[in-house]
Amino acid sequence: MKEKARAKNDDHDEDNGNNNISNLLEKLSIKGSSAKQQRGDPCDDSKSLQHLQREIDRTGFRIFECIADLGYFSWNPLRGAKYQNLASITNSTDLTEYLDLSGTPPILLRPLSVKTPRYFSSYPPDEHRNKFPFGNTKMTSLYVAACHRAADLSTIDFAFGGSTLEVLATRDTGSNPYVVTLVPGTENNTNTSSSSSSGCTILVVKNKEYIQNLSDPGFQFERLVTGKPMKGESSDTVSSVEHIQIMDVSGHRVLFGAEADAVHYDNDHDPVEIKASNPRYWGTKVMFQMISNGSTSLCHGTKQRGSVTEISIRSLHDVSKDAVPHRSSVERLEDNIRVSMTSLKTQLVDAKPGVVFHLSFVRSELVLTKARGRSADILPPEDIVLALLSEKK
Repeated sequence: MKEKARAKNDDHDEDNGNNNISNLLEKLSIKGSSAKQQRGDPCDDSKSLQHLQREIDRTGFRIFECIADLGYFSWNPLRGAKYQNLASITNSTDLTEYLDLSGTPPILLRPLSVKTPRYFSSYPPDEHRNKFPFGNTKMTSLYVAACHRAADLSTIDFAFGGSTLEVLATRDTGSNPYVVTLVPGTENNTNTSSSSSSGCTILVVKNKEYIQNLSDPGFQFERLVTGKPMKGESSDTVSSVEHIQIMDVSGHRVLFGAEADAVHYDNDHDPVEIKASNPRYWGTKVMFQMISNGSTSLCHGTKQRGSVTEISIRSLHDVSKDAVPHRSSVERLEDNIRVSMTSLKTQLVDAKPGVVFHLSFVRSELVLTKARGRSADILPPEDIVLALLSEKK
């Protein structure tokens, strides 16, 4: 945000009055902007960022402050690419060869332009394991943010995946394994709120392998509302697009990297979440997912008897009203996030960068236990991480 002009000559009463007015205007400006400037954060006064902040504020949450929108990139592994363990990578190009820095999500169609009902079909499976290079690519978002979007990771406290907020807020990992590590090469954190002795960025992500079938109804619906054949296009690659942004979450700076399904038809920068599942089962998951990937809107498909019968657009605020109908619920979730983040920092004070821990909750208390074997492979070897994060633009 542009700083208010200050009078430079204090020799005259008129100039002193101008200074006082300028100071007052600064205090009344967009929430948190002066604090962000003081600590060196990149300020972004774009309409999209302001729109997201307004929509988050409408949910009743007060711990989220938008700092910077770092844009999109796409990840396009070849369909015939071999699965790899990240620990076995020997070259940094393995983490960049499928990267497209100019990749953006498809544009959402206007709901009225899509005729319903539309029936799902039983297409042949198009399956991929959520394993590198088809998954487990969090290092890529760190690399893009640091080396191509001017983000200083030494000022970032946490890096979260798209579902981390939900876990910290509910204190429930369910059946999903979540892991934590300090990212090598992000030391010398100058953020005064950091309590970690190493000062490294704390990465928290889900680390679960599963089979993703691109022929499933959910993916068919995504293609339908973005103007693509429901069967899927013949392509040599399996593409996904990630949106990266920086937020202040309860006094901690967080780099979010989360998949973006589409962008809005009225603003081709605003991400949109796409769902065809039953809202009855969303809980707070979809709401936190939207905050994490920066979506102010959700495109929802109502399913009935194997077809999409209705397509609607819901705001983040609307989704949040169903997820947390009472102010007391919002405050409880905020408190859980705040306590969980503080606990992570405290428990990692003496941790070594690159060492991986399992995250769990025991009687609502966050517990970290050292991971071993393949479950510890969420980043490439340290020399590869250092080489990537030190790369020049």
